[in-house]
Amino acid sequence: MEEVSATAQQVSASILETSSSVQEKASFAQDNAAISEEVAASSEQQLIAIEEISSSAQALTELAQELQLVIAKFKY
Repeated sequence: MEEVSATAQQVSASILETSSSVQEKASFAQDNAAISEEVAASSEQQLIAIEEISSSAQALTELAQELQLVIAKFKY
């Protein structure tokens, strides 16, 4: 009977250890998910900023071309 009780206690301890390990891994998974969401949000913000820079660069290119045309009128 003592042997069965000892085995039951070992099984119970093993179950508790496994449960704790699963809870810890679930916590890590939630942390990783939160970090992934933050990275995705940052990436989206960077994409928006890059699009704005690209648009500004295009506008500056157009202004430079217009300025060259105006300057060319004075040269000739």
